[in-house]
Amino acid sequence: MKSAVYMGHWLEPARKLAESFSDELRRVPVWLFSSGPVGEQDRPAEEPVAIEDLVKRLGARGHRLFGGKLDRHALHFPERALVAALRVADADNRDWPSIRAWGRDIGSSLAQAQAPRSTS
Repeated sequence: MKSAVYMGHWLEPARKLAESFSDELRRVPVWLFSSGPVGEQDRPAEEPVAIEDLVKRLGARGHRLFGGKLDRHALHFPERALVAALRVADADNRDWPSIRAWGRDIGSSLAQAQAPRSTS
């Protein structure tokens, strides 16, 4: 599951979806990731996302934060006003090689879990 991060939190619709289906999601392998930040740092030293409770509730196997993208032309007026007030520049901090590597790691983990076990 994925959500953008605003002010250190997942978006409310994403959090509500995860919480609404938490019983079902606990039965399957789940990883969480967040997109953001878009400021000057590519990756903050501290985890800026308050998601530990959701990781525990879902039994998630992990959470990763990836840099995000800000294109003020795609924002609504109040959002544009906020990024202007915060003096956040348009940026694309997505690290596609890291994102792909993380996806491959998840795929490998799922493949190992599905591999038939030897009876010898």
